[in-house]
Amino acid sequence: MLIGFGLLSLAVAVPFLWRPLPWKRLLAYSSLEHMGVIAIGVGFGGPLALAGVVVHIVGHAVAKALGFYAAVPLLDHDPRASGHQVGGVARTEPALGTTMAVSLGALAGLPPSPLFVSEVLIVAGGVAAHRPWAAAVAAILLALGFLGLSHALLDTLAGKARAGSHRSEARGLRALTILTAVTIVGLLALTAAAFWLPHSELARALAAEVR
Repeated sequence: MLIGFGLLSLAVAVPFLWRPLPWKRLLAYSSLEHMGVIAIGVGFGGPLALAGVVVHIVGHAVAKALGFYAAVPLLDHDPRASGHQVGGVARTEPALGTTMAVSLGALAGLPPSPLFVSEVLIVAGGVAAHRPWAAAVAAILLALGFLGLSHALLDTLAGKARAGSHRSEARGLRALTILTAVTIVGLLALTAAAFWLPHSELARALAAEVR
């Protein structure tokens, strides 16, 4: 049941990730995708998949929180961002563009994002659990989601800037820059931990609980 609903969640989210969306709505639809990934991983069970689930939950929480923190300075930068896709932020406000790139890049699963490693672990866990067809469908949907979010990332950073956007000292931008630096360190540390976690006692204990 978890695998079925997880795949359904991915299938519903992917078409929206290919559409031009306002920033917060884009983050919301990516949450629909990532909750599906977590459900699939729990459904697969086993140390590999469950280690991927742990990494995915933590990495998603960190990257998504950073993305939502960026919403306030983004609205200062472009007041119409609440209802329209933003573009060219890397040119008009480089510091804000960096924050949005870190958040969306991590959520898309661009290496070395921990979500890239967690998704590989979950798909590999599906194969190990003798569910190759479910793992294959999940991998295809994840690839489509990756392409959609990557396209959104390129448009957001390097696309055509709207006429109302401007360079300004947006609220909270200095604190957001510090938070971005801390987030990058945390995400890289989580990526490193993801290579150890499948062989840990935690992964084995979780697998025993699921069984």
